[in-house]
Order: sequence, then structure tokens, then C-alpha cells
Amino acid sequence: MIVIQSVFEKAGIEFIPENGGGVGVRLKKPMP
Repeated sequence: MIVIQSVFEKAGIEFIPENGGGVGVRLKKPMP
């Protein structure tokens, strides 16, 4: 799982830790 997460993070995806609303993902930078 760590390898998969690392690949996604290098592609610009940020993993959001669980904060009451559940875990999730988002793009690190807004798309132009």
C-alpha cells in the first residue's frame, strides 16, 4: 500500500488523514 500511495503522491495527489469526515484524496495543486 505504501508503494501505491507513493506513486500517487508523486503524480500530485495528496492523501488526507481521517478527521471526523473520513479519509480522502485531493490534488496538491489546482489545475490551470
